[in-house]
Amino acid sequence: MTDLNKQNTLYFPNLDGLRFIAFLLVFVNHLVACLGHKTTNPIVNKIKSDYLLNGDLGVNFFFVLSGFLITYLLLKEKEKYTTINIRSFYLRRVLRIWPLYFLVLGICFLLIPFFTTALPAGFPISNSTTILDKNLYVFFLGNFDYVKNGISNAIVGVLWSVSIEEQFYLFWPLLLTIFPRKHLAKLFIGLIIFSVYFRLYGGSGKTLNLMQHYHTFSCLSDLATGALFAQLCCSEKFLLFFRKLNPFVIVFVYTIGIALIVFRMDFFRLEFTQNEYLKHINFHGNGIKPRPHQYWRSFMPLVYSLFFAFVMMEQIFSERSFFKIGKIKLFTYLGKISYGLYCFHMIALFVVVYILMKLGYNITTPDKKIILIEAFAAFGLTILFSVLSFNYFEKKFLSFKEKIAINFVQKGTKKK
Repeated sequence: MTDLNKQNTLYFPNLDGLRFIAFLLVFVNHLVACLGHKTTNPIVNKIKSDYLLNGDLGVNFFFVLSGFLITYLLLKEKEKYTTINIRSFYLRRVLRIWPLYFLVLGICFLLIPFFTTALPAGFPISNSTTILDKNLYVFFLGNFDYVKNGISNAIVGVLWSVSIEEQFYLFWPLLLTIFPRKHLAKLFIGLIIFSVYFRLYGGSGKTLNLMQHYHTFSCLSDLATGALFAQLCCSEKFLLFFRKLNPFVIVFVYTIGIALIVFRMDFFRLEFTQNEYLKHINFHGNGIKPRPHQYWRSFMPLVYSLFFAFVMMEQIFSERSFFKIGKIKLFTYLGKISYGLYCFHMIALFVVVYILMKLGYNITTPDKKIILIEAFAAFGLTILFSVLSFNYFEKKFLSFKEKIAINFVQKGTKKK
């Protein structure tokens, strides 16, 4: 079910396509939040707020994918060489993540602030860096800037999820080294339970919503769910279940999962109102029980994580899939550069709306034609930035990353 590439690293072809789908969800979410934000048409606003803004779940999908892939590769490494080369792992992650991360950080902190009066007051894409804490981003703690200061700059703010992944990479190989393999499933389940509990009781008042979405402990259940499925893949019975998965079961789970995403707001009405904030402020401290919506906000991320994990397993292992996303070569290619797509898409959107504004177009209340131009131009520019970055910047560091991987394999083979 897996292929061994030239660098002797395990590769799941369909995961690249899934990465692109995860990015596309995020892109649509941010696009809808920024373009035509003052539209007064109730039908348009209903579609935007209740359906298209569900794309934020793409970040959860990314976390599940990362949790699975990193854990699977580390477990295979430990199985083959009886140990995990933590130093090599850290170096590979640094070479993959840091160059592009700090390039984007430099653009957001040093270049974009020169356009301080670029967009109309109140426009959703803020380029101001006066509120956010730059040091938190420099040290891969950008998610805590969101928790502390709110979403003050969405252009650099999208890097909050990269911060969480770096925090995950920092301690994850240590956990897999310390804990015996037979206890890992228990560890992952324990971390999932802890994460759900934290979302339920880890914050209060006006910071509750931010804590539930952006705190590392809140997002841990996504990563741990992916890790749990990586551990379960060690069981031949588990793999056989997905290989021989009944097509009816596949259709049923996809239907339920997609419906839960599309009708997320209709089902659960997750958003707080200001009155609810005032009524339930400090519920943890004064004994007021969490309201029903609070339970949904705490438990539903786990439901979505499990669905994303199912999609991942079905796409990787099932022999009865109706369609493998890896067959769409364009999706596979875009998935390979999805890190760049994610990092650059808000910069691209900023450039597009800035140029249109300078050309005299109404970007505050644009008509349908302008919105379509903005959407396709931002998507195309995002791809352009990412392709250029991957081919002329990231590849230089990736070549060092692959050399480290090859050296580790060669050393491990000699030892054996």
